[in-house]
Amino acid sequence: MGRSGRPQAVSMPVQPDTRDCAILKAAFTPNLAICCSGPSSIGNPVFLQCDADGNVVAITVRTSLTGELPASLGNLTHLISLDLSRNHFSGSIPASYGNLKALTKLDLSNNRLTNTLPNELENLRNLTTLFLQSNQLTGSVPEDLSCTLAKNSISRPSFNNDCEIVSSAMQQMGYFLRIPPIQCCQWNSVLLGCDDFGFVTRINFGSSGLMGALPDNIFTLSQLQSINLNHNLLESTISSKLGAAVNLKQIDLSFNKLVGPLPESVKYLERLERAFFQNNQLSGNIPTAFVNMTQLSEFNFEHNHFTGSIPQGLSGFGFDHNCLSGSNLVNQQDCLEQGGVDARVAVGATAAVVVLIALAWWFRRVYQSSKDAQRSADTLEFVDPFDKELSDSNSLYWRV
Repeated sequence: MGRSGRPQAVSMPVQPDTRDCAILKAAFTPNLAICCSGPSSIGNPVFLQCDADGNVVAITVRTSLTGELPASLGNLTHLISLDLSRNHFSGSIPASYGNLKALTKLDLSNNRLTNTLPNELENLRNLTTLFLQSNQLTGSVPEDLSCTLAKNSISRPSFNNDCEIVSSAMQQMGYFLRIPPIQCCQWNSVLLGCDDFGFVTRINFGSSGLMGALPDNIFTLSQLQSINLNHNLLESTISSKLGAAVNLKQIDLSFNKLVGPLPESVKYLERLERAFFQNNQLSGNIPTAFVNMTQLSEFNFEHNHFTGSIPQGLSGFGFDHNCLSGSNLVNQQDCLEQGGVDARVAVGATAAVVVLIALAWWFRRVYQSSKDAQRSADTLEFVDPFDKELSDSNSLYWRV
């Protein structure tokens, strides 16, 4: 690993290395043979802090280091802050960084990092600050990591590829116009809304001729507050990534052909105010998580195939034409048989089979009659009326 520039030498008492110091020195050798001597720090461009036991708890190194990020830093399990920004690191973010479960700040901005974020970062349950800008990273922030950042009250991640996500998602659903993957916020303020930092907050593509599967990455937009895709021809399940949209206040997926159950990840949508899923082919139980959404004021689950009982505490209108059980419920005949077949379709299919069997039987009878007639014809004998033995006959006839 190379570098340009050298941190100012710091005179520190010599003492045996702790485990963390040994890991740190090995990670940056031969560039930064540094570590702590009790609770201490080293000034910019290198900052290092340890606790009283010699555990490294904070690292800042900004000395134009090159090569790949040291994967061994993932063994510093007491680390709270890791800042390796403004270097020239390349390659992928090590999956081992998912072991840093005490980490609250991760800053890898202004490097040359590539590829997607490792899913192991979802293990960073205490993370409150994440900076990844000015790299060449692709993909999206892992679902559970997005939820963690929102739960820990981070304002927004610095890694913004929202326009790329929206452009790709709308293309997958067959939208007839191309949405620019960069600076989409200036494209159409009616269909897309963004905040002052360029994060997409509103998607409004109702009655837009969308079809096919509902892309799961559309729910990874970290600041998304409202999504309206009603009156289209979407026909897929709803991805569990729905739970990543933790800032969502309104969702309208009504009047499509969506199937399957609502994902359990809806429990993360604690800020939801309005939810419309009516007129689809959704099934399974209505998640009890809706009861805990204290801001939920409007909802509609009508004209689906939901089963079970309405979660206790979730009352009002919006449940007709399902297969729900309970008192004071009407029009609950839209059921799915076990295996996911609409009962009405099953009845129709059964009737069709009966008709086909009857037709097959009738054609067999006709065929058999034809065979019998042919067999009889093969045994007929023509009788000559002028035969002397039949001189009394006045007409032709067949004799069997």
